[in-house]
Amino acid sequence: PDQGTRSCFEIGRRQYEAAKSIFNGQILQRLPGSSVVSSFHTFVNLSSYTFLSPFDASRTVRTCSAALGYSFAGGTTDGPGAFDFTQGTNDSDDNSPALKNPLWILARDFIHDPSDEQIVCQHPKPILLDVGAATRPYSWSPNIVDIQLLRAGPLVIIVAPGEATTMSGRRWRNALSAAAPSILDIDNPVIVLGGPANTYGHYIATEEEYGAQRYEGASTLYGSHTLEAYINLTLTYLPYLGTKSEVEKLPTLPAGPSPPINANN
Repeated sequence: PDQGTRSCFEIGRRQYEAAKSIFNGQILQRLPGSSVVSSFHTFVNLSSYTFLSPFDASRTVRTCSAALGYSFAGGTTDGPGAFDFTQGTNDSDDNSPALKNPLWILARDFIHDPSDEQIVCQHPKPILLDVGAATRPYSWSPNIVDIQLLRAGPLVIIVAPGEATTMSGRRWRNALSAAAPSILDIDNPVIVLGGPANTYGHYIATEEEYGAQRYEGASTLYGSHTLEAYINLTLTYLPYLGTKSEVEKLPTLPAGPSPPINANN
């Protein structure tokens, strides 16, 4: 088999072995602590969400309307793209054949010509597909995404609408682990990241990975602060996983903007 097939088989084998171990009870454990079972779900429009960075409260950052970069078409190591697209292409890469190819610029502008503001917001990603603004026959990618957490005692499950990289997942889990003891009175929280679910918001890379603009960074739709936005939102709404009496004291959880319904399209 080719490299891509071998890679897929190996990834599948590892997932199977881990799931089998859990099913057989080898690493299954009873989680001590609170018996609270709770959840919340809301929507947010990430086309222009401004907030204080959860990593540095002195920084005000924002997200952008969804866009895919040139390295998205470059593919990955085990599944390279076609034509002249390569990974690691940023908006100042003078050596990228794809960036100099007028065919791709023509194709991009035919789908949707990104605004100057969008180009600046997505830096250093050179925009290949301005998918958040492409609406024929309907939106190509969502700007409105789900924010959802589930809780069973000390177990908190992040229901992510995208595919988090390993480091993004680690930072997201660490942020909730640090906040849960004081906000939810959980001494030893167990944070699990699951996704993609509800909708598909492509990848969730760290700011550093976004700067490298390999496949994962180019596929992170909402700009370099995408991960920070998800962390900030889940931290903001974390109190809604409290006990019934605690949640009743909070303002009503905002439903957020309604996503488009394309079931008949």
